[in-house]
Amino acid sequence: MQLSQGLDIAGAFGELIRQAYRQHGEPVVVLVDEYDKPILDNLTQPEIGCEMRDGLRNLYSVIKGADAHVRFAFLTGVSKFSKVNLFSGLNNLLDITVSAEYSAICGYTEADLDQVFAPELDGLDRNSIRTWYNGYNWTGEAVYNPFDVLLLFKERKFRAWWFETATPTFLVEVLTERNTWLPRLGQLQADAAMLSAFDIDHINTEALLWQTGYLTIDREQQVFGEYLYQLRYPNREVYQSLTNSLLRAWSADAQAVLSLAAKRRLIAPISTEFAYNMTTVRIDRTRSVFMAP
Repeated sequence: MQLSQGLDIAGAFGELIRQAYRQHGEPVVVLVDEYDKPILDNLTQPEIGCEMRDGLRNLYSVIKGADAHVRFAFLTGVSKFSKVNLFSGLNNLLDITVSAEYSAICGYTEADLDQVFAPELDGLDRNSIRTWYNGYNWTGEAVYNPFDVLLLFKERKFRAWWFETATPTFLVEVLTERNTWLPRLGQLQADAAMLSAFDIDHINTEALLWQTGYLTIDREQQVFGEYLYQLRYPNREVYQSLTNSLLRAWSADAQAVLSLAAKRRLIAPISTEFAYNMTTVRIDRTRSVFMAP
């Protein structure tokens, strides 16, 4: 299949769909994984992130423009960007993120572990597997993280396999800047609009934690015609790993001061001003972690 020369990315995408349709005589199925990756990779650089968003908006609008040649389109990603900001040109999407019918589409169920993976369970505590890796919920059946489960079966060790693949530096920085109270993270509430609000210009704390997998839905309730969601940590891996990462980051200043103090002891007594500053840092950090604002 040869595409025309001089086309931009969106133009080449549109021609690819049309040529595939003509060549095979059947409507095309479009599958897009990690549709939001170019944006997420540039969240700390808003100008570049906005350029990526605008480029993706043009790209995905091609799908609607080629509607006569498309049978089905399926897009998956980490975040849930507003249709207005990213999918304004593709406004006929059906969002199944919190549809109970599809809640188990991206994970292993209890039945999967007990039936499909039954030979792998020997020697592993079943309740520990559930505590460590189950709990992700989108208003339906809770599921296990497949990445964790597969590595557990291979290595036979309970570890934060998924969390260790990447340090959530951006998330830690955002929570630190917003003076987030640590004990409150596992008790957040949000409505449907809040969970859907995720854009470069405004990233809500609840939406950020939920869409990146660090919080999940505990229960859904309807109040005066509006759906409200109680959020929680999905499992031990996420709770333990995220908490430790935040505590390490928030205590970094105090650790730096203590390290400097240790060095100063080798050459001179600590000044009164330095001792006061060191104590203040430690008290402020402790208060931010264990006390409500």
